[in-house]
This record gives sequence, C-alpha cells and structure tokens, in this order.
Amino acid sequence: LESLEFPQMYHRQLVIRSPCKGTGNWLSQDPGYQAWLNGDHRFLWVKGSAGSGKSTLMKHTLEELLQNTDTSAVTIASFFYDASGQALEKSSRGLLQSVLYQIFTQNGQLLRDFMIASDSRFVKGRNLEWQIEELMGVLEISSKLPTWRPTVLLLDGLDEGSVDEVRLLLQFFRLQVCPDDSHKPFSKFKVCLSSRHYPNIYIDNCPEIWVERKNHADIETFTYQKLAHMSNAPNNEDMIQSILSRADGIFLWVDLVTSSILEADDNGETLDERLEALYDTPRELDGLFTQIFLKLGPIERRDTYDMLSWMLFATRRLSSLELCFAMQFSRNNSIVTFDAWKRSQQFINKGPQTERFIRSRSRGLLTIEKSLQKGEPDRVQFIHQTVPGFLLQKGLAILQSSYYPVYLPGLGNHFMALTCMRYLS
Repeated sequence: LESLEFPQMYHRQLVIRSPCKGTGNWLSQDPGYQAWLNGDHRFLWVKGSAGSGKSTLMKHTLEELLQNTDTSAVTIASFFYDASGQALEKSSRGLLQSVLYQIFTQNGQLLRDFMIASDSRFVKGRNLEWQIEELMGVLEISSKLPTWRPTVLLLDGLDEGSVDEVRLLLQFFRLQVCPDDSHKPFSKFKVCLSSRHYPNIYIDNCPEIWVERKNHADIETFTYQKLAHMSNAPNNEDMIQSILSRADGIFLWVDLVTSSILEADDNGETLDERLEALYDTPRELDGLFTQIFLKLGPIERRDTYDMLSWMLFATRRLSSLELCFAMQFSRNNSIVTFDAWKRSQQFINKGPQTERFIRSRSRGLLTIEKSLQKGEPDRVQFIHQTVPGFLLQKGLAILQSSYYPVYLPGLGNHFMALTCMRYLS
C-alpha cells in the first residue's frame, strides 16, 4: 500500500470547488446515468466543453455515491486528472496506483488474497517505481479473485492525460478487467468517464451525456445566487436573462462575466452601462480572456504578464506568499532579501490583502487554494486548465506585444532565471 500511495493522490479532487446550493444534482437523476448505475452499461462517458463544470459535477456525484452506497459491499474509487500537476497526477500510472490503493484500503481481505495469489511477486518498497504493466497485472489478478467486490470507478479529466495512454487504459478495462462480467446487469466493474469532447476513443455500448445540454437550470441558479446582492437587484432581470441566453452551457464564462458585473456595480456603473458591457462581451472563453487583457493599461499589462509568467513557467506550484515576493523582488532593486521585503512598505500581509493582490494582478485568472493540512502553505493555481493554453497561444503575446509569441516562453524562463540568480547572489 505504501508503494501505491503518493502525496498528491487526492489533490485535484480536493481543490475542485463544490457546487453552489441547489446545483449539481441533475447527473445522478439523469436516466442515462441511472441506467449505467443499475448495470445496463459498463461504461458511461460524461462530455462537455471547456468550462462547462464537468469536474465540479463529477466531484459532487462521487460524494453522492459515497453517501448513498453501502461501501462495505461495493467499492467506489476515483481519479481526477490534473494537467498542471506532477507526473503521477496526469498519467495512467498515477491513476492505476490511486485506484488500486483505494480498492485495497476498502477491501483488506482482497489485498491479503492477492498477496497469496500472486506469490508476493509484485511487492514493492516505498521508493521503488511501479511500471504501468505491473499495475495492470495487479488489477487484472485482483478482479478475478472471489473477494473482489462490485466496483464503481469515476475518472475525471481524461483529456488532460496522454491520448495514447488513455486509449490503452480503456482497452485494458474493457478486455481484461472482469471479462467474465459480460452479461447484463454489469455489476462487477462499472466506469464513469469525464472529459471534453475529445479524445475521440470509441467504446462499444458506452452512452454519452453532454453537460452543456443539461446544465441550464444549474447555471440559472448560480447566476441568480451570485448577483442576488447587487444594487437594484429587482431591476436586473433583463441583464440576468441576457447572461443566460449567451452562456451556452459554459459555467466558467458565467462566473467571469458575473464577477465583472459585480465589479462594475461596486464602481457605481448604471444598469445600462453594465448591459452595454455585457453585449460587448465575447461569447467564447478565448475571446473573453482576450478582452480582459486588451482593456489593461501598460503598467497593468506588465504586472499581469509578470504574475502569470511566474505561474506558467514555475516548476512547481507556488504559495501565495512566494508569488507575491517573486513579483516584488523581480521589479524592485531595493528589495534584496525576504526579510528586507517584510520590513519594507511594499510588504503584502498574508490573508485578504494577498488574495486581493493576486486576484487583481491576475485579472481573476488565478485562485488560492487553502491547505487542508495544518502547517502546510496554501497554493496558487489557474482557475481553469483553459487559461495556461490561452496564455501560451496568444495571451502572453497580448500582454507583451513587443516580442513574437514564439520567443515568449524562452523569455519568461530567462526572466525567472535572472531573478533567481539575483536573489541567490
């Protein structure tokens, strides 16, 4: 068990925001989902456009399953891919290690029977690395043992992993795991997948549920709740209906647009001004990100470029304090040490001030995730996996227009290297 476990195993799942009150319940009530859960199909694929709320939906569905299932008789395991995470967080090897760890911790007798059946040939030390073929072998042998329980897997974010690895993994699930469970109802092994509308991997007898066709009521509930305390709330119905008619099932778009509207309301803008800004807002995420950057002045662009570059090119996740210090140190020659920064007037207090600083400089594209372990620092992350891709394709070029886009990743790494060398000296 120690060799299967790794520190970031549940990280992505834990940092996904819970749905707002009254939302996220439609999937478990969907006829296609119910048919899969009752054993009509071994596989179910939940698909949706970027930002449609798939991961939030999968996390909520997992919590419902755990709450409503007798886990002494049924094993429930999950894995949430994280493209911005470390190698095991976005690979089939990490998925199999995590799933096997969950299966064995929920069914200790299965682990003991497996050790006997395999003659302990798969035993690993804590620091020895598993190979994907070995992990597949462990799962295949375990699934054929009498103490194997009916198992439900929820796998989120397949588009964030390698297409070739995902294809191999799904083929393995279909052909090798519980191959004798070939007649309805499928009970020994069921898998619910979630991804964007790619990778295009065909699986026989695998119904699809498209999130953006089903989440309108949830988006409506979310919008009303978020704008409930805005000034002149009773008169905002036209604006809310305009948001809903333009959302196209993309939760992230609605979240960013409503945040912009709330900021405009705080600045005293009239309802007509807010409506005009809404009508000028692009309906796709790429266009919305572009509009956010084009509105910035020269100094704002520099600050946003610096902050997002640190996040994009850092080799590990940064804490909020590290990111704020990196920003100040890289631009202020009078700050030469961390202690000097703490004594200076540029110091940013940890807490609400740090959150405001990061939110304003990143234009709402970064968020701070609180640590669940005492003594561990928080971590800053992009609000969605679409943001890093946009930055590399065109976002950095908008913020730093004096260079060709192809040079910007190299310049970003060079800038960070010079800053680190200056700090070390």
